[in-house]
Amino acid sequence: MTSNNLFDYGARSIGAKNSDNIKGLSKKNHSVYIIDYDYLLVPLTGSQAGYYDWYAAIQAAFDFAKANKARKIVFPDEPNMYVSNVPTYYSAGAKPIFEGQGTGVTVLKGLNGKTLMKISGGSGFMSGLMVRDIGFDPGAGAEALEISGTCNGGLENLRFYSGKTGIVFHNEKAGEFTEYIVGDKVVFDSACQQAVRYKKTNGNESFHGSGIKQFKINQSDTETLPKIQIDEGCFPYNSPLSGVFWARCATPLIKNANSVRHATFEGNLKIECFGGAYNGAVADPTATKNVYFAGHILALGNQFQLGKRFILVHRVQVNSDNSITALRKPYSVEGALTTGANTVDLSTDSNVTHQLNILIYGNNYEYSYFARIYRNRTDNNGTLKVLDEQRIFNNAGYGPPTLSYLNGSLVIENANFPATGLQCVITVEPIGGRSPFRLT
Repeated sequence: MTSNNLFDYGARSIGAKNSDNIKGLSKKNHSVYIIDYDYLLVPLTGSQAGYYDWYAAIQAAFDFAKANKARKIVFPDEPNMYVSNVPTYYSAGAKPIFEGQGTGVTVLKGLNGKTLMKISGGSGFMSGLMVRDIGFDPGAGAEALEISGTCNGGLENLRFYSGKTGIVFHNEKAGEFTEYIVGDKVVFDSACQQAVRYKKTNGNESFHGSGIKQFKINQSDTETLPKIQIDEGCFPYNSPLSGVFWARCATPLIKNANSVRHATFEGNLKIECFGGAYNGAVADPTATKNVYFAGHILALGNQFQLGKRFILVHRVQVNSDNSITALRKPYSVEGALTTGANTVDLSTDSNVTHQLNILIYGNNYEYSYFARIYRNRTDNNGTLKVLDEQRIFNNAGYGPPTLSYLNGSLVIENANFPATGLQCVITVEPIGGRSPFRLT
């Protein structure tokens, strides 16, 4: 057995009796080829007739690689690698390279709604894991790739054709955490409902530095799931989130379902909106906690919204009491006004001065102000001072509004306002440092 040609099936399709040869070759090359175990392939029937179940062959390669400390596990050029169960690689230490021949050339496909690949173990160990050049097509309702309790790894040049979730970062066992696992140049087709899920079963909350970059995510126009899902008890922070969203429906792109922790990400997002009536939000505004994003957004289409739970920042820190101190980028708040007092939540921080550009407008009516708000260091009260009346147009006859500050919010009041027909747009720029958790 002298051939080293990956595609020379005649030389490499061998039986169990040649296991010593497999070991010798793998020791020499420090790698193992899944096609070395093709005697374990199981023919499929019915609609998959003519194809094979590769589960046993893949698992045998995983087991051999672990036992012999192989550096690389190489998948063949097979676009229909059906798997009936979950090929799992577990180790508490170093992880090998899992390498395919390209995302459309090596494609794992689902049977029985099972996860297509799972890699686990080794929390706190810089594993060196790499999964690259593989396509995943698990089918509706199934998960593609699960990384559980593993740290320091790359998921590179992967494509997710279908399924409920593409990449699951999972803190599964007591004490486990999944940190610094980064997907790079990953593609999520519209039939893949969720790109990334942060999941906790019995592990701890930390997903420090785990995320995706240079991604391409295509949202279906009927999608009901967020593309980035943060489950209760999951805390991604200092995590990358950088790539392209093609947004097609009102389902938010990101949801932080953690009721205790805010999440922090960094990167650059590009968004292209489709559909003239599209009005989706980046982050689910119904969530309890925020997603803080240190980076930039470029968008084609003016329909999308940040959502009040997506906070753009220059700088952000998570404090010891789980609170956030952030140097926010200028942001806008807008909404409808009605008769009497209207309360507008500006999310002001203590010991911070906010410059406001306030526009109130409707038919034959427009008032524009430049103002300053300061929130007290020790309570939720503060002061408001109008620095300039920039525009007065009162042909509607309602008269000027009264502006005040109450319990952290701007109050716009006018008893002559109609019940409908007036809007406000307020642009806010914060200056100063929050007390007691200052940015220094």
